[in-house]
Amino acid sequence: MKEWMKVKTNKALFVLAVVSFAVITLEGILFYASFEDVFFRILMILQNTIKAFTFKANISLENARAFMLEDPTPFKTFLGYLYMICVFTAPYCTIATVYKLLERAFKFAFWLRKPEDAQHIVIFGYNDTVKQLLKSADGKAQRIHVVCEKEPPAEERYRMIRRKIRLHSFDLAKAEEAEVDKLLKELEIVDAKYVLLFEDSSIRNFSILQALAGGEGRLAQGAKVFCRCEDEGIGRLIESYYDTADGGSKLHRFDFEIIDLPQLQVRSMYRDAPLHSYWMKADEETRKHPEDWRVHLIILGFGKVGQQALLQAMNLGVTHSENPIVIDVIDQDMERNRALFLNHFSPGAIDPVADDPDVCCLDTRWADGSLTLRFHKMDVRYGAFRKLLSQLTKGPEGNFTYVVSSIDQPDTGIHCISELWRFLRAADRQRGQDVPIMARMDSDLRLQRYLKNDAEGSMIEGVRVIRPPEDILTLDNLFEAETDSSAKQCNAYYAKMKFDAEGAPGPKTAEEIKDSWNALTLFRRNANRAAAYHNEVLHDVLDCSLGEEKTAVIQPLFEGDDPLIRWEDGMWHFTKTDEEFIEQVTLPEQHFAREMLKTEHRRWCYYIASIGWEPPEENGRDVRKDDRLRINPCIVSWDDLLLWQPHTVKYDLMPLMAEYEAMKK
Repeated sequence: MKEWMKVKTNKALFVLAVVSFAVITLEGILFYASFEDVFFRILMILQNTIKAFTFKANISLENARAFMLEDPTPFKTFLGYLYMICVFTAPYCTIATVYKLLERAFKFAFWLRKPEDAQHIVIFGYNDTVKQLLKSADGKAQRIHVVCEKEPPAEERYRMIRRKIRLHSFDLAKAEEAEVDKLLKELEIVDAKYVLLFEDSSIRNFSILQALAGGEGRLAQGAKVFCRCEDEGIGRLIESYYDTADGGSKLHRFDFEIIDLPQLQVRSMYRDAPLHSYWMKADEETRKHPEDWRVHLIILGFGKVGQQALLQAMNLGVTHSENPIVIDVIDQDMERNRALFLNHFSPGAIDPVADDPDVCCLDTRWADGSLTLRFHKMDVRYGAFRKLLSQLTKGPEGNFTYVVSSIDQPDTGIHCISELWRFLRAADRQRGQDVPIMARMDSDLRLQRYLKNDAEGSMIEGVRVIRPPEDILTLDNLFEAETDSSAKQCNAYYAKMKFDAEGAPGPKTAEEIKDSWNALTLFRRNANRAAAYHNEVLHDVLDCSLGEEKTAVIQPLFEGDDPLIRWEDGMWHFTKTDEEFIEQVTLPEQHFAREMLKTEHRRWCYYIASIGWEPPEENGRDVRKDDRLRINPCIVSWDDLLLWQPHTVKYDLMPLMAEYEAMKK
């Protein structure tokens, strides 16, 4: 629609200029008709016409009126008044034309100065998030197009041009199919290395994705597309579309990742202060027993950030096949937020304990260990909050080991963390200060700075800020390949496995391993990312529990006379059948390897349950997994896995394989 209006405006301007030129020229012909020298008369007519387009017409308004009154015929009168109007419209046409020329000159200069090897980036959406993202842009190393739904102010457009960022105004989500290629050609999107779909609306981002993926050649082969989506239902729809867009069997033409801003905040939080910080600061003897690394997490505020804090804790909290995980959640609007949160799980995954809807546990048939969620409806501004804290720490779960305040109201948030700060230090005078307290202060920059720098000696000393989106969402962080590389490495373990005893195929080339990633569904990619995040936890656990003995414990699993698996010629070689492998890992002397297998299987079960998967009814032995129905027969305890899905047990070695590779490097 906007492109159509722009075309109409340009046509109207052209017509106005032609009419003005014709009227001024005709007036000059009549006015200078008394000149006998024809050549001189033509020059005067042209001079008057040209000057009229610059506010300096030789025939002034007074001269035109006097000439009109000398012989006031209807034609001369009409022409005279029309001429007087055109004296003003002609300069306007000149100004508009100069404006258009300058705009094109700026654009030409922009492209003339663009480096040939610059990173080509296309961003759809122009909101506060994108504006913050653009602050990290590098005009010398990056060539950026931004597509706005609405026309931005002229000064903003030129400010972006000076930064070598080009703004476009059209709505691809509403464009007709015939127009899409023309609009995308203007963006040179076929050369783009990164495409960001960052509209505020998840459904609009999905519509734009459909437009980009709906035609051949609209995206470069191997381009990376980031799609912002914070809605669970739309996210699953996008996953399904991407997984089937190329027919389901081909390699995907472009890489793809869904971006969830609250999820990014929480992942950054757990990296700044690991979930097990409390145990990593303990004395040497305590650190050696990861089965005692209980998690007692308290979350204040159960919006999107709070929910992500819980979901990520399910994946990162596992340090042993039996370490207990207890998560207390406090929110004033608990009924609504709990109902939204439980949408992540399949029915039956999280069941109330003894008919108490406020205390829920993950079904013990789905995984080893224990996961308990306790929901509390309460206004944390009142005194009952202090009493509740005492009640929550009296049981076997003990004192809190991690605190997340995801309340974005600064006054309420400060009240909560100050109460918790005092409670933790009073409840455990020796180690209360070791409990991380993470506070969300997205809406108040001064409080952020105070908590980061100036809180020493205060009642909230040691409280840390959950990074706001603008701190973690930069182009460099977004394109940073470390997490993706770790996830691809996890997938490479599958691709590099050779089962000699089963006659599996030989080694795969690096290109084939890359293709195996490109062929993955989004679920498989995200599962590899979750495994990569937990590998960081496992690394810390092994460092604390094994210390200097780590090499001596892990190395024999992959080397020596009878290893579980051997690294040879760029491949992981399994030389045993499934039955032989299980027989070996169940030997008493293999208790370490067995515990690592059970730990990884438990973590995997927690993760896959948190994204809505479930086991088949009655834990069917012969039921195959179904990605569309989100059914997987491996969602069972480890002992049941040995009975029903023994061929899958060996894959739980991958975290140890990653640790072994890190040690070798």
